[in-house]
Amino acid sequence: GARGWFDNAVQRDVPFDLIGLSFYPYWHGTLDDLQRNLADLATRYDRDLVVAETAFPFTPDDADGHGNIIHDQVVPGYAFTPDGQARFLTDLIDVIRGVPEGRGLGLFYWEPTWTAVTGNGWVRVAQVTALAARIIDRFNVKAGGPGAAAKSLSGGNLQKFVIGRELDQ
Repeated sequence: GARGWFDNAVQRDVPFDLIGLSFYPYWHGTLDDLQRNLADLATRYDRDLVVAETAFPFTPDDADGHGNIIHDQVVPGYAFTPDGQARFLTDLIDVIRGVPEGRGLGLFYWEPTWTAVTGNGWVRVAQVTALAARIIDRFNVKAGGPGAAAKSLSGGNLQKFVIGRELDQ
């Protein structure tokens, strides 16, 4: 666990000024487990802590055809619903705030757009390509096509493209 890793780091004189941990309740245990771990680490190593990676699903549904990594894992007290997600995050923040001597600094939420919700997520190449083609045509941008890298445009053509993108909104 974390204690063993940091004991080894201290033993080898590895400098560190902050401890960051991942925490996913369906893989790493309960919030009580996390609370004990954070308190132990803060006290043992006299360092501030962050939960450097966390997330909680608001739905178990698959909307992108890429098979979810979280399906039916049970997290007692927290359903895979918007309310369950909100309660989990509220409770997690309370655990972090409860780290001894105020050493719990906060959390970083794992990629909030990485969810299987229609209209959310990664870039849609066809839409971006169509937009680029429309701007190139409408604003007479001299480019090698809608897939051309921005660095291949002259300064003036890059300016026309950026202004065109804003006016096209």
